[in-house]
Amino acid sequence: MAKAKLTEAQIRAAVKAGIPVGSSHAMLWDIELPGFGLKLRATGSSSWLLTYRPKGQGRKATARTLTLGSWPAVTLDAARTAARMHLGAIAQGKDPAVDIQAERNRERNLLPAALTAYEQDLDRRRIVNVKTQMSTLRRGLASLAGREVHTIKLVDIVKLIDALRTAGQKGDDLRKHTRSFLGWAERAGLVPHNVMAGAVMPRQSRAEMIEADGEKSAAIARAEGSKQSAILESEGRKEAAFRDA
Repeated sequence: MAKAKLTEAQIRAAVKAGIPVGSSHAMLWDIELPGFGLKLRATGSSSWLLTYRPKGQGRKATARTLTLGSWPAVTLDAARTAARMHLGAIAQGKDPAVDIQAERNRERNLLPAALTAYEQDLDRRRIVNVKTQMSTLRRGLASLAGREVHTIKLVDIVKLIDALRTAGQKGDDLRKHTRSFLGWAERAGLVPHNVMAGAVMPRQSRAEMIEADGEKSAAIARAEGSKQSAILESEGRKEAAFRDA
């Protein structure tokens, strides 16, 4: 379709007329802003687009395309404002399409999003006890929620498991489910490798075991002492009762 300064009336007329027979889509280009236009599809949907080439790369560079939203949800004025903003950034040497894709990848790689994708995969494969596994992961890894999955190291996970053990809880479930999750993340391309694959979780040091044994022995001794005191007290009462009789 020919280029013209787009108006809402022109867009409504073009949508009503439909696209040419045999075409999958048609473009309404705006002469006011270079590369800005509305893509009409045979399915009936319409999207605002901005095509551009990065500054300094010339006409041989591959054109990039930004989607600015769908019409009529996004009005002509709103789409034109967004296009101007991006064209200003391009004029300063920025590459909006690359920046937007990088941000989408970052969001996809954040732990909460990765856990949601993992849960969907478990459901799709009909794995049992999915809710229990995901509850363990979300509670156990909560302090890492702001991290991208590929930045999580073995030492981070070890600290979380140690914290559970220190609080008197078992860390075996968190260890097992985290290893499975990171294995999935590796297959999904979210991490270069599973940092827990083949990892042996640290055991208690000799000093810690001695300390634990000492505390256990002290507790037993206290219990035995209390028991002995109770026996002596009971015998004393019996003896006193016998004398009084």
